Amino acid sequence: MSGQPFTPLARPGDPTPEGWDARGEDPATAFPVPWRWWEPLAVFALSFLVSNILGAAVLLASVPLGVPDPAQITVLAALSSGILLAATLGWVGLRHPGALRRLAGPVRPRAVHLAVGAGAGTVAFLVGNLGFGQLISWLIRRLGGEPPPVQESLQAALQDPGYGLVLAVAVVVAAPVAEELFFRGLLFQALRRSVPLWPAMGLSGLAFALSHIEPLAIVILLPVGMFFAWVFHRTGSLLVPIAAHAAFNLVNVVALRLPLEV
Repeated sequence: MSGQPFTPLARPGDPTPEGWDARGEDPATAFPVPWRWWEPLAVFALSFLVSNILGAAVLLASVPLGVPDPAQITVLAALSSGILLAATLGWVGLRHPGALRRLAGPVRPRAVHLAVGAGAGTVAFLVGNLGFGQLISWLIRRLGGEPPPVQESLQAALQDPGYGLVLAVAVVVAAPVAEELFFRGLLFQALRRSVPLWPAMGLSGLAFALSHIEPLAIVILLPVGMFFAWVFHRTGSLLVPIAAHAAFNLVNVVALRLPLEV
């Protein structure tokens, strides 16, 4: 594969000599990428380790300097996205020279992908947060429990007049680009070469959800992550899940800043 030039397709219906099928579900029909399933694990482990080391350094330096919590959260959010982005691009660029463009999928990005993604992300928020999330919270209360808090520190930081806007940009712009390149561009595409579509969607969605740590967020984001993988599969352009993720986070940020009950 490394000797074949890579020309992005204009749309899923265009002929492809590589056997990729936009509607196929078997590994043989997946868009060929040179990285294996274990490589995303190495990238995530590397980025997790570096993020925690640098994050701990930031926190240790912030306390004696009296840096406010919103500033710390903003720096940590930007730092984690930047490290994940650098680790993903660095790994593919160094181990698979010439394959960086394959992270973006087989279809050439177009303006319409932004609109499709924005609509998909809005639907994901309405169904996931306002629908599924509220259902889970209701079930927990019916069973006599109290739903665990979700994004309390983020919500508090977004209210800050000095750092809220900067944090919002990190959440709406930096995080979707970094996370979609890793979870869909790198991980999902690697899994698609090894297992059928639905297990690949499920495993990549589970990894995406677990990365958000909070129990209720994990439950809500599992189907959201699977949905982002599905729209990537159906369109062939990573720009679609990036736009969907950005729209999802944007609506969430607006809800957290108002704040709304979601």
